[in-house]
Amino acid sequence: MSLLPTVAADDEPSDFLSPEALTTSIVTGWLEYLFPSIVTVAAEIVNFPVVLACRIYV
Repeated sequence: MSLLPTVAADDEPSDFLSPEALTTSIVTGWLEYLFPSIVTVAAEIVNFPVVLACRIYV
């Protein structure tokens, strides 16, 4: 994954180089990168007691 934002052909260089645009693109990129991991971890946390209960009862 690249930390640099992708530049569209019609983007202005000044917009691309502005700190706000750069920060926003980096944060958005990291959220897109981390979100599936967060969802997976949350699913595992929810799933663990269910699996544990099934093993106890069976």
